[in-house]
Amino acid sequence: MKIRHANFYPDEFLVGVVGLGPAEIGAYWVVCSLMYSRGGPIPDDDAWIARACGCHVRTWRALKDRLVSAGKLIVQDGFISNSRVLREIERAQRRAKQSRDAAEASANARRESAEKDVQSHDNNDLERADAQIYGEPTKELTNQQTNKPASAELERVAFDAFVAAAKRQSRWPMPSGLSDSRRTSLRARIQDAGGLAGFLAVLGKAEQSEFIREGMAGWSLDWFLKPENFTKVREGNYDRSRIVLPMEPASKPPMQI
Repeated sequence: MKIRHANFYPDEFLVGVVGLGPAEIGAYWVVCSLMYSRGGPIPDDDAWIARACGCHVRTWRALKDRLVSAGKLIVQDGFISNSRVLREIERAQRRAKQSRDAAEASANARRESAEKDVQSHDNNDLERADAQIYGEPTKELTNQQTNKPASAELERVAFDAFVAAAKRQSRWPMPSGLSDSRRTSLRARIQDAGGLAGFLAVLGKAEQSEFIREGMAGWSLDWFLKPENFTKVREGNYDRSRIVLPMEPASKPPMQI
């Protein structure tokens, strides 16, 4: 494996080239660098190495013989190597692998943390939904923004919430089932309300409305899921303070005889 970095010990290098001439030191440096670049032994290709050293092939062959005689290079099975270079390459490869493993572990940890955050958010959403389905309607319900698309599970929770409300309100008709058209409408109204919590808040307003509970004719799940009707409930058009009841006629004074 090709490596980009290897440790260099200048004092040891200077001691190791004692007795070599300038041309031999230069050729030795180039050949070692080729090994680092290739990540291991290099082919014993005189023409290729001579080009890398910037010299004639005959010159390189003479330099190679002297470097082999000095114990700086090993020529075997058509390859040139150096024991110290191979050890440093192995160390560099171990460091690179450790860095990759650490980076991968860090990425996995971040991904798992993000997945746990998403799961926790979803669970909290469903827990709040269950509390509102089976609990009594509160006086004030906040319209919490979730910014998450309604899933089939959220549509089921919203439908069950209406069923639970219909059981509490004797005048509300009980929906017969969750059809595809109702799923589509529930998904749209959940999105309109900004999420499941917002939808349940609007349903809570309907339960709080005395007019919807006691006086409205035609109330049903399908009526509630129509966009214009859902908006009216959400905006409080059926709140007690917004309903104008007809005034009773004034009683006539008794006829004077």
